[in-house]
Amino acid sequence: MDVVSTQYLLGVRPTLKGLLIDPAIPAQLDGYTVERLYRGCKLTIQAENPEHVQHGVKSMTVNGKQVNGAYLTDDLLDGCNEASVHVLMG
Repeated sequence: MDVVSTQYLLGVRPTLKGLLIDPAIPAQLDGYTVERLYRGCKLTIQAENPEHVQHGVKSMTVNGKQVNGAYLTDDLLDGCNEASVHVLMG
């Protein structure tokens, strides 16, 4: 996928704060799954869109642990080889 698709539609883009997960997808989509390598950690990011919204993150977990906000920061991924990220849109 190209930069526009992954960083702006799927909303997975690096920032100074960390990796931002902020999907902006068509409301008809139920969600998506994407893999991304970030700072040596293989991330499997699954976004679910049960309310069929176009934008907005209701909640996010990393390896089952609730995360405040929509950023994956270095302290969350410290020493990580693989992580599962679940995003609930709404």
